[in-house]
Amino acid sequence: MFIISFLGCSSCLELYVNGSFHGYSEGSHNTAEFNITDKLGKGENEIVVVVHKWCNGTYLEAQDMFRSNGIFRDVLLFVHDKSYVYDYSVKTPYQNGRYSLEIKAKTVGDGKLYAELVDNGKVLAISEVDGEAQLTVGVVKEWNAETPYLYDLFFTLKDSSGTVIECIRQKVGFRHINIDGEIFKLNGRAIKIKGVNHHDTNPKTGYYMTPQDILKDLTLMKSHNVNGVRTSHYPPDPLLIQLCAELGLYVIDEADIETHGCNLWPIHNINKISNHLKWKEHYWDRVHRMYERDKNNASILMWSFGNESGGYKCQDYCYTNLKALCAEIPCHYEGVIHTRRQAYDVISEMYAEPEYLKKIRDGFSPWSNYPAVFQTLLKAYHVQFYPTDWLKGKGYAGKPYFLCEYAHAMGVGPGGLEDYWQVIDSSDRFMGGCIWEWADHAIDHEGEKIKYTYGGDHGEPFHDGNFCVDGLVFPDRTPSSGALNMKQVYRPVRAQYKGGALIFRNTNSFRDTGYLKIAYALQLDGRIQKTYVLDQAIPAGKCLSIAFDTQVAEGDCFINIRYDDRWSGENIAFEQLAVREKLPNMKIGSAAPLMEKDGSYLFECEKGEYHFDRQSGLLSVILVNGKNLLSTGSAVHTNIMRAPMDNDMYITPKWREHGYYDITEKTEKVVAKNGAVYTATLLCYGGQPIFRSEQDCRIDTAGNLSVTCTLTPLKEDLPELPRFGKVLFADRSLKKVIYYGRGETECYSDFKEQSAVGIYTARPEEQSCPYIFPQEYGNHTDVRYARLVFEGDQGFTIRAVGKPFQFSVKDTDDQSLYRAKHREQIKKQPFYQLTVDGFLRGVGSNSCGPGPAKHHIIEADKPLAYSFMISLDKVGDKNV
Repeated sequence: MFIISFLGCSSCLELYVNGSFHGYSEGSHNTAEFNITDKLGKGENEIVVVVHKWCNGTYLEAQDMFRSNGIFRDVLLFVHDKSYVYDYSVKTPYQNGRYSLEIKAKTVGDGKLYAELVDNGKVLAISEVDGEAQLTVGVVKEWNAETPYLYDLFFTLKDSSGTVIECIRQKVGFRHINIDGEIFKLNGRAIKIKGVNHHDTNPKTGYYMTPQDILKDLTLMKSHNVNGVRTSHYPPDPLLIQLCAELGLYVIDEADIETHGCNLWPIHNINKISNHLKWKEHYWDRVHRMYERDKNNASILMWSFGNESGGYKCQDYCYTNLKALCAEIPCHYEGVIHTRRQAYDVISEMYAEPEYLKKIRDGFSPWSNYPAVFQTLLKAYHVQFYPTDWLKGKGYAGKPYFLCEYAHAMGVGPGGLEDYWQVIDSSDRFMGGCIWEWADHAIDHEGEKIKYTYGGDHGEPFHDGNFCVDGLVFPDRTPSSGALNMKQVYRPVRAQYKGGALIFRNTNSFRDTGYLKIAYALQLDGRIQKTYVLDQAIPAGKCLSIAFDTQVAEGDCFINIRYDDRWSGENIAFEQLAVREKLPNMKIGSAAPLMEKDGSYLFECEKGEYHFDRQSGLLSVILVNGKNLLSTGSAVHTNIMRAPMDNDMYITPKWREHGYYDITEKTEKVVAKNGAVYTATLLCYGGQPIFRSEQDCRIDTAGNLSVTCTLTPLKEDLPELPRFGKVLFADRSLKKVIYYGRGETECYSDFKEQSAVGIYTARPEEQSCPYIFPQEYGNHTDVRYARLVFEGDQGFTIRAVGKPFQFSVKDTDDQSLYRAKHREQIKKQPFYQLTVDGFLRGVGSNSCGPGPAKHHIIEADKPLAYSFMISLDKVGDKNV
């Protein structure tokens, strides 16, 4: 018996054996098998596969990804004896606290089949399988993503003499799933999916991933505290499913169905195919083949009927058929959230905002807002085709809620991830969700001018630009700051400080914290005072409170917590709790005398000089030891621009329309006297002022320069601001920055869990970030001070006044980032750009998901103000 198996072929294949047509298959990511025994002869045989670029199945495969064609997964040739095991299924029924093993098998030819359950060499149960069998196993170690325990099930086929014909090993995990009202439970416990969406993608080989590639992805996920994978948007390489069972990852296995292209020109109807029952067998073919291939894997948590295909009629057909085969595993399909159907076993939705989730938690029903007569008509329409018991739920009530996609990880971000999990953790009804997505899609051109290319770089007329460059890890699997942010948000333990007590909560559902070394320390003014170790293990889902007195600590006070693997020492996560945030009270001393020289207002201080241009009123020189630390010919300007992030996609056109990228600063008024310079400038677009910027500078004889900045709108209906701050251009002799704020990783107001407040030292050239599509990067929030150290160890320090500021250092400028389309096109400048911001818009994930929350947005309809201080530093100064 000869069976040839194709694990993946796009878009379809015709199989010819020895010149004769033998079979056809479509469904690019489904396994296609053919019995070719009768077509083979003795000696040499010819097998030809014709792969077509397009087929009618292409209409079902409009996923967001690079489109490729060809055979992209393994082709296997199975050679069997006349008797062999054709198929088997393994289920683990659970009743009254005990498991059994339910086996169904099909064999070809003569022979007896035996099933043997083994645990580390010990036989637990054995039985002959005559079509089916049920083995009683009793108490076992249950499988879950936290403790993924697997048993060996051996199928042995023997002939009449007892000779072994065939032996197959299947890994078995005992677990049971039930939905208890609105709560999704595994092994009787509510779980949270801390998940990602995963495409099969490699920058050099496209859809094809080696076993090493797949293992690398999954181990990286585990090391970043991911416990679930949605196989977007098709069944993955079967090895991925198997490895998820071994490593411990829940799988939402998705059918190879997405009709997204029907929503584009010339059809503009995403429901067209899914609501056309002539397509129902095409849909069911893909769902059925997914089920048959992956049905025996313990990692399968849910089945998915595909992605973004509108409609529901063909999906309803699949649901009815699949539940008849597999009633024990829930099904979901996000598309029905937009219909009266609303859900199958689980409510699933994409990119709902955290505030919306709060409404869902508190009982909000989108359908309750429709007039009663309209609801009646909708119900009547559906009852014509579907069982009425599917319509009994009120709104979103009655079922668990799952975010199959959320937090779009394109470019910098995603922002707001912690906001999501504050809500998700507030109710057992929320199952969690899967971030979009795991890895950037791009093509690697190693050694060429542009290393990574995306849509439109290859002459294709229709494309989505860099929209597939949207992952938590870069194409080579280097984690981005987004992956590091996810790692902290998905941490297994969460802590809070309340009323003199440090309270730890184990977010695991099954595993206590005995595998972790939990260390916590008091940090005062950026310095660690003392470190403590928590000796007690916290049971799964439980809290532990310990007394921790911080009252003796004065100043800027935090509690730093590390969660390390007890045996390997690998860092699992960290978090930082603010106890008391306190900035020093910065005061200006005696006024420095005003002098005029070479068209400048000059203030000579003990440690250097400040020069303000007389015409513009702007700071143009910071002189220490006779060297100007600013780039020659530059000045400190008001800045409202940032290079657009991918997640600024929908606000960027408004910024462009209102001239935020083309601002000119025109001086309106300058007033100078001893120890002070007041400057008012107009920020203009097309010659028309849209903002007034005022800065009040006070200078003392010690070299301290206090700056108070105000921005006032001069027009109505201006869009949100990217930022409000100051930009200066430092001399290239800058060699390092010492800062007290959040680091080392870049961070923003809604994207900072990966960065703890501390004292860091960084070289300016190390601040760059290799985003494939150039954009804003490298910011640091909650900064108390930033000291710029130049050659010769002189420099200046920027200090927060009243509240922390945000800053970044780049070896390019915002305009260059704005214009470049690939990172290789970024123009390096003969200066370092330093931004000092009082206000900087959050990140959000609005390349596809929600924008920043309201408190991370800068409204342009009212005045803004903030302050900071510059202090001059000479060699040997220890004033930082």
